[in-house]
Amino acid sequence: MNLSISNYLSKITMKKFMTACLLLISMAATAQTKNERGKWSITPRVGMTISDYTNDKEDMYSARTGFSAGVEAEYRISPLIGVSGGVFYSSQGAKVNYYYTEAMDMKAQEYNFFSNNHYPVLPENLTEDDLVMCETTTNSRIEQQNLNIPILVNFHVWKGLTLKTGIQVEWTMSAHLKSDITGFYYPTDPPIYGQYVSDGIRQVFVKTGERVDYTRKLDESVKSQLHDVSTSIPIGISYEYKNFELDARYHFGLTKVMKSGSKEDMHTSLFLLTLGYKFQL
Repeated sequence: MNLSISNYLSKITMKKFMTACLLLISMAATAQTKNERGKWSITPRVGMTISDYTNDKEDMYSARTGFSAGVEAEYRISPLIGVSGGVFYSSQGAKVNYYYTEAMDMKAQEYNFFSNNHYPVLPENLTEDDLVMCETTTNSRIEQQNLNIPILVNFHVWKGLTLKTGIQVEWTMSAHLKSDITGFYYPTDPPIYGQYVSDGIRQVFVKTGERVDYTRKLDESVKSQLHDVSTSIPIGISYEYKNFELDARYHFGLTKVMKSGSKEDMHTSLFLLTLGYKFQL
């Protein structure tokens, strides 16, 4: 009899315990819903980019680093899901993996050649003493300045941990091909940039002065060769701690980078790492 009463009391106690647990869970969920649902937040962000061009069949490009800064606003639909939109300035583009040399010898023979991924050398049996001018282009890169607008769905899967995806629209504000150029030339007779051929006979240069070494920068706009608007799919993850949020995203380019030419199938590849501070409204 005592055992039956004990079992009965145990069952009642267990039911009360389970009921209390369910009540606590329900209260916590209700509190979280009240705290999160329908709320707005704004997060300024600043960080770095690593960008490249994919589908580069000629291996002409590689990743370059840049800078990004912007702000995002999020509306919390539920404790789990939020929708956000933002505006970012982003420095993108790619390194150009080639060296280019242009040279001219004493008989006005021109040499122009590219070399991919390593510094070019002069043709066989030709030394710098045989030349009246030589110019090599190095450290080339395309620097894009973009205005990016990401529209994201954010899944708040755990305390502070968020997974996100959506679409990003990108406007190319400017794009420049930049390079470092080193070279030398000799004062000559006739002048180097004068007439090389007279009556069908190639003239021979005569050095009339000492060698002049120089360096210069190339900065050429290539915006007209790129599409003004492109789109990408961002996939990201972020972690928030005491309103500071570390956010990492990889963007898969959907549209082509170049308008025409052999590189017209290339797409943008972008990795974005930012640190932000969230303001609850």
